[in-house]
Amino acid sequence: MTNHFFSTFIKITLLLQLFINLNVLGETPKTKLAVIIVVDQMRYDYLIRYAGYFDSGISNLLSNGAYFTEAYHDHAFTATAPGHATIATGCFPSKHGIVLNDYYDHSSKRVIYSCADDSSKIIGHPDLDGLSPIRLLRTGISDWLKKNNSKSKIYCVSLKDRPSIMMGGQNPDGVFWYDDNSGTYVTSEYYMNSYPAWVDSFNLSGSVLKHFGDDWEKHLNEDSYLISREDDFPFENTRVGNTFPHKLKKDENDKKSFFKLFPYSPFGEEFNFDFAKSIIKYANLGNDENPDLLFIGCSSGDKLGHDFGPLSQEMQDYYLWLDKYIGEFLKYLDENVGKNNYVLAFSADHGTATVSEELQRKGYDSKRIPYSEVKKNYAEAVEKAEKMLGLKNSILIKSASNGMILNYAEADEKNIPRADLRKAVADALKNISFVADTYTIEELNNSGGKEYLENYKNNFLPERSYEILIRAKKYYTINHDNYGVNHGSPYDYDSHVPIVFYGPGIIPGKYNNRVSTVDIVPTLAEFLGINFDKNIDGKSLLKIISK
Repeated sequence: MTNHFFSTFIKITLLLQLFINLNVLGETPKTKLAVIIVVDQMRYDYLIRYAGYFDSGISNLLSNGAYFTEAYHDHAFTATAPGHATIATGCFPSKHGIVLNDYYDHSSKRVIYSCADDSSKIIGHPDLDGLSPIRLLRTGISDWLKKNNSKSKIYCVSLKDRPSIMMGGQNPDGVFWYDDNSGTYVTSEYYMNSYPAWVDSFNLSGSVLKHFGDDWEKHLNEDSYLISREDDFPFENTRVGNTFPHKLKKDENDKKSFFKLFPYSPFGEEFNFDFAKSIIKYANLGNDENPDLLFIGCSSGDKLGHDFGPLSQEMQDYYLWLDKYIGEFLKYLDENVGKNNYVLAFSADHGTATVSEELQRKGYDSKRIPYSEVKKNYAEAVEKAEKMLGLKNSILIKSASNGMILNYAEADEKNIPRADLRKAVADALKNISFVADTYTIEELNNSGGKEYLENYKNNFLPERSYEILIRAKKYYTINHDNYGVNHGSPYDYDSHVPIVFYGPGIIPGKYNNRVSTVDIVPTLAEFLGINFDKNIDGKSLLKIISK
């Protein structure tokens, strides 16, 4: 009896130990670092067009990550600050408040830069405008992580200031961006009082001058660029020359011009990833049980996209270099954080239009509209509305390509309802040849079947938005210059972007679900096991992509 009991006890103990061992072995390693890479102006179709040429980082993400083929920004004004704020907070601009890069503030009656903060001077550069996230109205993943674990560290780096500042949220450990006057990374007094020694060391190392004597040459042989248009195209900016090889300085020893032109090449991203590696090393990211967050904004793609357009050889070459740099960065993460210790999200803040003159030769109804013509047409439309309503004084306070603000003083005196005034102006605007539609406050506050109405609702915050929002026709580009392209519309070419999740526990493959950029951070938050603001617009995709 005793022997039987002892034998049974041994068997149960062994089975229990085996069960425990199997569960331990089957556990997904705890994520020590979350990385978000956002490429400025990356259209989704770049993944398709350049697929045969990617052989490093982007290829790795697509082969071993979960990537969505139908991912969109669902707000109307697809620009850098709104795009990054949307990704960071999981909210649309109507909630996070960054409705444009520069928005009209109704209380002060002036246009304000979305990162402006006079009280937060740039450290070491008191002559530069102060910057901070004080105008961002909602918390984001960096704030959720900090609230969940005060020992978690959050760092952001980008060539532009807007991406880093929007992604960093309210209380990060470090937010840095490139200053093209000094060729160094800077930050503001909002984040710290002085630079850490390792930042000073990086800036003093002169690594920005690594390519000082170099031209930007093509990454591959000439035949590899046949999928792009001819190199010499008349509607490109000549800032660095409009054909390869591109000059990155005006004179042989001109460092100042090099600092300015350097970001207009893929080498800017190499420099950016080098700084990101320094952050990981010196801030000890991903090296303990407290999960950290690193954001990397790749801004050169936007600078080059505006100058050359999406079908140019320059854009193809940029993405081939970016593929290489991301590959090197993933290798660095594998070796220094551990392949199973980090999760990565990859996306874009917006896409872009194609150069109008290029679309014209392909038979599209596409035009380039100079802003001077836009302003003239808008003013004439307002005058028509004034005459129709019997108003003697100008009612136009402010107009931009995508909206306007009106003066109601005379209309109020004559008991003309403000809604009637807005409708009269909106109707007149819709008669302009390049205007597709308008959206008044009344339409934005009500449901209706107007095309793209939801996108404009998602972008509307009364105290920061124009009172009449304007949508230009598809394939029509409004800008100040006679070259390149612009973005900022709800059309697919501006709103369709990549979303990729990469890391342990994620099921690799192509996902055709229709998703939104507001879904990125709730997915990462759930992956990290942290509580997040439930009053957001996004939803977690973790159940779709995880094991």
